[in-house]
Amino acid sequence: MPDLSSGEKIEVDGSSGNRYVLSRDGDVYSCSCPAWKHGKEIEKRRTCKHLKAFRGEIAEKARVKFVPKSPIFQGQPLEDTFRSDLLDEAEQLIEKGEIQSAYELVEEVHRAKKQGEAISLFSGPDQIKWIENHVTRAWKLRADILAILAKEEPSLQAIADGAKQAADRLEKYAQNPPAPKEGRPKLRLVKPGDTN
Repeated sequence: MPDLSSGEKIEVDGSSGNRYVLSRDGDVYSCSCPAWKHGKEIEKRRTCKHLKAFRGEIAEKARVKFVPKSPIFQGQPLEDTFRSDLLDEAEQLIEKGEIQSAYELVEEVHRAKKQGEAISLFSGPDQIKWIENHVTRAWKLRADILAILAKEEPSLQAIADGAKQAADRLEKYAQNPPAPKEGRPKLRLVKPGDTN
């Protein structure tokens, strides 16, 4: 996919016949469209459909992503257990077109996640939230990679679709977890001889 050098500008067509200017200043990409101008994110993390169309959806996702540092669990950051650094590296490989290498890293992240799953049984709310977001990110990246591979190998399309559905469900859950139950049902002690 094309990219802009720092200081470069390019004019692109909008969907309604308007023309917009894409530009880059260091690591800040901008667009003259209203969606970019009125975006709520800081400029460095702001994007729009014109930047996504020009640079590619995955490149823009990787550019604007913000992954907060994880909470500590028993003296160790959760990143070290769940290997979020491998997801960062996988995103960079996708940008370079090295899809198979990216896929191998995502699979390694999934293996690390499985080894660390028991942590969630003892985690506090902040730790659980970070784990949910990390797992969602891993599945979304796996779905993106499979979608790319399915373009070259159509037999992978069903697997790619399944990964996307799983990623979408996880993202929906992570953004809106179900409310905790108000309390457990009361248990009634049954004594020998009770008929009710």
